[in-house]
Amino acid sequence: MSFIQNAEEVARNAMGEVDPTLQAKYASVICFLAAFPEAARANRGASAPAIGSKQYIEQNANVFASARKYRALTGDLDKGPPLMRN
Repeated sequence: MSFIQNAEEVARNAMGEVDPTLQAKYASVICFLAAFPEAARANRGASAPAIGSKQYIEQNANVFASARKYRALTGDLDKGPPLMRN
């Protein structure tokens, strides 16, 4: 398992289409994974792209961006841990 030669460029382009503010961070992650491919996580499913392929990098750009989206707190904070109660 190895990453494509232009993995950083592909990562920047893929993230540029999803969320340009995350381009540098995502490119850093992909550079790390290219250096240490054993740290890369395989995608699920029968049609999952091979680790390190262009499709793998593009698909994970969406996952990376959605994991960093702001999520509003939900639920009743009065029932949370004591440190979070009003």
